Amino acid sequence: MSSYDLIIVGLGPAGAYLGHRAHARGLKVLGVDRKDAWDATYGGWVDELPGVPLYSRTKPTVRFGGVGRVLEREYAIIDADRWRSQLLDFPIVIGEAEISNANSVLIDGQKHLTDVVVDARGMSYVAGQPLQQALGWFIDSAPDAWMDFRESTFLYSFDTPRGRVVEETYLAIADFHSWGELEGALSRRFPGKKPREVERVVIPLGRPPASKSALPFGARAGFINPITGFSLATAIRMAEPTLDALWGHGTLPWRTRAFRADRHLAELLQRALLNLEPPRVQHLLRALLRLPTPLHRDFLQLGNLRGTLVGMALVFAQVPLSTKLAIVRALVKG
Repeated sequence: MSSYDLIIVGLGPAGAYLGHRAHARGLKVLGVDRKDAWDATYGGWVDELPGVPLYSRTKPTVRFGGVGRVLEREYAIIDADRWRSQLLDFPIVIGEAEISNANSVLIDGQKHLTDVVVDARGMSYVAGQPLQQALGWFIDSAPDAWMDFRESTFLYSFDTPRGRVVEETYLAIADFHSWGELEGALSRRFPGKKPREVERVVIPLGRPPASKSALPFGARAGFINPITGFSLATAIRMAEPTLDALWGHGTLPWRTRAFRADRHLAELLQRALLNLEPPRVQHLLRALLRLPTPLHRDFLQLGNLRGTLVGMALVFAQVPLSTKLAIVRALVKG
């Protein structure tokens, strides 16, 4: 007989949220993680963060070469410590875990049995994969910015529970860049500033490897958007349907044809981003951010096949002819 209904290995936001929702259903849940805190900065669209405690929220500003506009869709920084405390309302262990098979986990050498093992440990970057890369400085003050582009990188700047963070970011690149490049970009934006803390962010944008034992969830299940690098909202949206599938014998939501087809389309657009010159990338992003909020939301929501198809058609129609031709060449080249 199993000791638990569900053991979740990895208690980042995706694993913690799944465990929280499972516990709310009356399932016997155990979570395990090596860390006892979240050390990353988490943000997202307010309309995709139901019930999540927010540290700050604003209508984000986007700038291309100094010319900017304010989006009507609110963006927020999450109060990570508070949210973690709210979600971890089920038994957890801080320690080392080894997944033995689909129904057992070794935690600090002790065997635990369960009906389902979930692997929510996130993804590690593997050389040769596309990635999103950012270097963040925590400094005293700076203007808010969601995307402030200068050539191939953009500035992201918000107040967080750890202070004001300014991050220079490559949206999607084919290979890892030196941290010195991003440090130089931040130094040019903020001459004379010295960070009191540094944050390094690497988000793998490739496909996760196939799971051989445990059920993947979060980044390991392919929830990272190949274009934006976002995954948190997808994990929130997928939690209840995942539990329905596991205990109702339905289809896991990220294994449906629609989800897989939508991810494939997002990967095609990623291929274009990786092969276009920075000015062409900015043409694409300008067109995307001009879409009415419902269309822009549906386009960026991983798993929304109709939204992606409509969004891609409208974005392609709006970019200059030279960029249309460059997109076609980039897709052929990829």
